[in-house]
Amino acid sequence: MTTADRVILPSEPNQLGWVALTTGNGEGYTGELPDRAAKSIATLIHTSDWHICDAESPARQEYLDRYFDPDSKHRAELGFIGTYRAQEAFTLQVGKAWIDAINNITVGPALGNQVDAVVITGDVSDNAQSNELDWYLTLLDGGEIDPSGGRANSEWVGANETVTWDERYWHPSGNVAGGELDIPSRTYGFPTIPSLIESARKKFKTAGLSHNWFSIHGNHDALLQGTVVADETLRDLAIGNTRIIELSKHASPLLIAEAIAPSGIARYIHDDSFPTELVTPDARREIVRAGDFAKLHLGSTSKPNGHGFSQSNVTKNTAYFTAELGDLTLISLDTVNQNGGWQGSLDREQFMWLREQLTVSKDKYVLLASHHPLHCLINDNKSVGEEARVLADELLSLILSFDHVIAWLTGHEHRNAVHKHELNEKTLIEINSPSLIDWPQQGRILEISKEPNGTIAIVSTVIDHDGEVAPDYDRLNLTDIAGISRELAVNDYQRRDPQTSIQRLRGEREDRNFVIRIPDPFFQV
Repeated sequence: MTTADRVILPSEPNQLGWVALTTGNGEGYTGELPDRAAKSIATLIHTSDWHICDAESPARQEYLDRYFDPDSKHRAELGFIGTYRAQEAFTLQVGKAWIDAINNITVGPALGNQVDAVVITGDVSDNAQSNELDWYLTLLDGGEIDPSGGRANSEWVGANETVTWDERYWHPSGNVAGGELDIPSRTYGFPTIPSLIESARKKFKTAGLSHNWFSIHGNHDALLQGTVVADETLRDLAIGNTRIIELSKHASPLLIAEAIAPSGIARYIHDDSFPTELVTPDARREIVRAGDFAKLHLGSTSKPNGHGFSQSNVTKNTAYFTAELGDLTLISLDTVNQNGGWQGSLDREQFMWLREQLTVSKDKYVLLASHHPLHCLINDNKSVGEEARVLADELLSLILSFDHVIAWLTGHEHRNAVHKHELNEKTLIEINSPSLIDWPQQGRILEISKEPNGTIAIVSTVIDHDGEVAPDYDRLNLTDIAGISRELAVNDYQRRDPQTSIQRLRGEREDRNFVIRIPDPFFQV
């Protein structure tokens, strides 16, 4: 359902700060809608940051996340860590609820033109694991999904009896043997839902996405925790039987900064002194290698032409491509720095390729798409012998030297946002869409049309997934679980204060349902 029809909003918090969700009247547009007779250039659904997650994987670093908890004395020094979310075990159900929502949208709500494609701007997986990418492609292609990974009992950190009890994680089933509730429950009002984990691990079928779709490469699709290059030791950790559960008594929490570096060398900080526990090994958790993302998309069953990927992209171990959508050329960039760090940049070869594509497409409208927004292209980490990587200023200068680029779609920041980049009296509109793991778990429809007065109108309408707004904690079907994920996301206890509030990810009104007009580069009087 679109937010032009209905919005989902938090209600008043209870005494522990927990909020339920409720619905309100639809949200109108900032800006005047175009006449429905305006000529369509393209109608696209933009979605980003699905973060399909193997929450039971030993390659995850949940134990680091507590150092951003509200009571952590290292919170200000380390900043947001993001290696644990209470809703991380329910991303598959959210993915299905999202696909169900956008399958029901066949035309744009403002102008009524057919949807041409879905553009997914990266971080489709959470920890660069092959099984996560396989789940994602199965969601989109259709088929059966087994969230349990074939294990009889959950080994997620929020399970009760199969893993080490840790009060810092939310345990949906409640306390153990009459003991005290965990911190999220007793301090922040998180609910007890006894059968949730078992229900979320059940197999389910998906019909797949009915629209044409294009996937773009994100840092979480290539790097462990979106940050760290996997060496052979870390590859063994991912498929092995040992999980790190806490810092060594001799390790400073400030070491965590090295595990979450935005650029430069990032690493897993554990050594043999860090406490561990045993889990079930699983070879399907192999970490993807350079080129795997594109290769697996080429083999996708529902779209055998590979969603715009070409064989040349694969042999270069990259995932950038072009696709033709009527009068529009989509140019996808791979902004992942394979040398490590969660912020982005371009390699020099791709930059030259982009210049060529912008030149050969000069008679068509161009829409750019990448995972990272422009201001996040600051990661200059390069390998030995590699040319200096291309950062934001150089890239913007190239793009704005061409008049036919009408907009840029991005993700990465998990928020509704519009950025206007200006250089030499030219403006580039960048549209950022939120994630499916953090609040508000939304995407958007973009209707792009040209008007007879020489302007291009870009109309954005935000979409919610089909999860229940008020989920039934006893029924626990797929839409209930997706709804619970959204509830957990809005109640993120690490980000309730005004400075870090999760509510900011919803964006301002002008970031959501809007009409933006830009000059038509091909207009002739």
